[in-house]
Amino acid sequence: TFGNKAGVESAVTSIPYSGGGTNTGPAITQMMTNSFTTAAGHRAGVPKIAVVITDGKSNNPGNTATAAAAARASGIHMMAIGVGSGVDDAELNAIASDPDNQNVYKAATFDSLKTLQGLLAAKACEQ
Repeated sequence: TFGNKAGVESAVTSIPYSGGGTNTGPAITQMMTNSFTTAAGHRAGVPKIAVVITDGKSNNPGNTATAAAAARASGIHMMAIGVGSGVDDAELNAIASDPDNQNVYKAATFDSLKTLQGLLAAKACEQ
């Protein structure tokens, strides 16, 4: 958990990209069942906000949409960031909470995610 905007920005900046397949659905399920729990530090009354960063083409888009719907139904506000030129807008929209135009973002490269830091921190603080 983060107590301020600088903490969120620092955490986003330090996320490494390791490459490989895009198993977005299982990642969302893992996040939903293990990250937003009291044992993991979630506090009652504090909004649950997830930022999913992806190349926008998961190995199983149907599973991704189902997992994202379950996360939203559990009260998690979902923001989606597609990175690269091959992002699938429909998949990003399936991940994000509505309205899509306020919760879906794109970045040309993983290095360019830094340009979204301030915007994401501000959006997260609105929730």
